[in-house]
Amino acid sequence: MNGTVIAYEPEQIPSADLIIRETWNYAPPSPRLNFYARGYHAGNLGDRQPLPNGLGLPIDTGDMLNASFGITNFPTFMAVNNGSALALANSAYTRQYAQQSADWGYQKTQMGINNAYAQAQLGTQYASAQNRLGTANRNAMNAIGNQSAQMGTDLALKNLGFNNQMAQLNTIGSGIANAAGSAVSGNIGGVAGAIAGTAIGAWTNQQTYNNNVSSANQQLANTQTTNNASTSQANAYSLAQTNLSNQQTMQFADMNRQLAQATAQGDYENTIAGINAQVQQTQTVPPTTSGALGGDAFNLANGLIGVMVRFRQISPAAMHAIGEVWLRYGYYVQRFMQLPASLMAMSNFTYWKLHELYVRSSTCPEEYRLTVKGIFESGVTVWTDPDKIGVTDYADNVPLSGIAY
Repeated sequence: MNGTVIAYEPEQIPSADLIIRETWNYAPPSPRLNFYARGYHAGNLGDRQPLPNGLGLPIDTGDMLNASFGITNFPTFMAVNNGSALALANSAYTRQYAQQSADWGYQKTQMGINNAYAQAQLGTQYASAQNRLGTANRNAMNAIGNQSAQMGTDLALKNLGFNNQMAQLNTIGSGIANAAGSAVSGNIGGVAGAIAGTAIGAWTNQQTYNNNVSSANQQLANTQTTNNASTSQANAYSLAQTNLSNQQTMQFADMNRQLAQATAQGDYENTIAGINAQVQQTQTVPPTTSGALGGDAFNLANGLIGVMVRFRQISPAAMHAIGEVWLRYGYYVQRFMQLPASLMAMSNFTYWKLHELYVRSSTCPEEYRLTVKGIFESGVTVWTDPDKIGVTDYADNVPLSGIAY
């Protein structure tokens, strides 16, 4: 047994009842359980509370914990902790942040991909709009060129018409003059020749004018056709070139988008795999322990945690013998008292053996006083009835009331 042991002396208990108080503290670092007899070694019972409102261990007038027994070596045990669960709990916010960072990185990459793709689309739209502006500009310049050619041709035709009129007037005037001169001179043949020459000259002038007009119109048509064809070809080439460039830009944008999305998805999956690997790695953390082993678990294992009371006494035979002596002679009390007048403290007989006797009488001779003193100091039995001597059971003798010391 590893508990403390104490022997209480019955005569040191200040009451007819044995009151055992229990005190305990099961919290570390020094758990213990104590018991003590209330008021042991005290003359009387009395308590006071060390704390307000009746709290705390009552303090009596006895030895209290100085005469206590109990258990001071309680066993202590280690608590096994789930190390992996604790590690997961400790890294929960870190893993949550890593997850959020991975999500944000993936979203940011997607926004960059969408932004680049949108810029590529805007670039093709800008190129198409720029091509339409170039087409409109070339068409406008072609219209200006055709208008200029038309005005030039109109001016040339006007000049040709004026020149033709002047030539016709000169031809007709010359013919009339020649015919008139021939007529005046009586040259009829000359008149006819002058008229015929005038007609031929007028026809020739008209044919020349018509040819010049036709040439001017053909030149105008050729210029306008050439300008229209050149402008149309330039517009078609520019449109084809813009469409080809836009197609190449969008193909590059699609390729870059696919590559960026695949890379972003791969980076995201790799980050998530790293987080999952951390979780799996954390699950391999071995268990941990809290506290330490200590104390003595023997009593606990064998159900001996408690108070064991053992009364120490003499054998029944010796107790019977002592009882017979006490019934016959009583026991020593070491008290000063005045003997009763009848010299009886019991119902049938009383045994007196005094340590010191004083006989106070002025009429009793000294010899008698010394005789009485010697009798009582040596030990004497006083009977109430001489007939009871030798026939009375020692147990048939009870204390009389009113006798005190």
